[in-house]
Amino acid sequence: MFKFGKVVLIGEPNVGKSSLVNKMVGEDLSIVTNIPGTTREEIRGIKSHADYQIVFLDVPGMQQKRNDLDKFMAKSISTALQDADIVLYVLDGLDIKPEHIKKIGNYKNINKPFIVAVNKIDKTNFAHLYPKLSQLNSLDFVLAIIPISCKTGFNIDVLEGEIVKNLPTGNPQHEQDDFTTQTTKKMVEEIIRGELMQILKAEIPHGIAVKVSKWKEKSKEIEIYADIFCAKPSHKPIIIGAKGHVLKDVGTRSRQQIQDLTGKHIRLFTHVLVREDWKNKKDILTDLGYTNK
Repeated sequence: MFKFGKVVLIGEPNVGKSSLVNKMVGEDLSIVTNIPGTTREEIRGIKSHADYQIVFLDVPGMQQKRNDLDKFMAKSISTALQDADIVLYVLDGLDIKPEHIKKIGNYKNINKPFIVAVNKIDKTNFAHLYPKLSQLNSLDFVLAIIPISCKTGFNIDVLEGEIVKNLPTGNPQHEQDDFTTQTTKKMVEEIIRGELMQILKAEIPHGIAVKVSKWKEKSKEIEIYADIFCAKPSHKPIIIGAKGHVLKDVGTRSRQQIQDLTGKHIRLFTHVLVREDWKNKKDILTDLGYTNK
């Protein structure tokens, strides 16, 4: 009897949801940084087995709605919750607060299998976690509370087993070797944005978006033109860097990943554009793909 189902990962920003999806699927699908708010839209990762297929829905972390982009992100969470068969709530084992447990309690009537994964336990211990876990145990609708470590892989197999146990029966909806529903262009945009975030490491990354404007593919080579949007004129020289060193570093690091992804030689050209307050401009958000269906 084959099983198929969708699992949505929810939780606060920067708890390791994207790292967990990458670990489960075995591919780097989502940008992983220590900057909250890195994930902006739903990213689907696919894990196929002889007896089951899981589609993981990696959605943005919960945060305040300060602009139209934040509203899009919040909507993507609610849409994924409706679409999912199983809810996986991810907590940071180093920072479990009473308000987090209260938020989990708000899902009591969701009427879907609900699992809690406590991540980053490689950085803590059970003596520290026990009081928090005991509070979680009081939530009778939670099917399982599983301490894990995305970094070391601890209990990832246990978590997968619990998910499989609660999957509904159904037919696979994707090919056995598929690992995501993302387009190659979208993955390229995310690769470039991820490298910018890793290099800049400040508030500027929250005001950056990337759009592939041209894609010229030949038999052995792809020529890619990518526009980098920033929210303020003062950000542009920082993104470019002295003598262009930031863009050069981003280009070098991105090209290698894109070549690994496509199997072709990559020529990458980047252009920084100032689009003030772009997070509140629907035409730009639509062009970037940040629109709710």
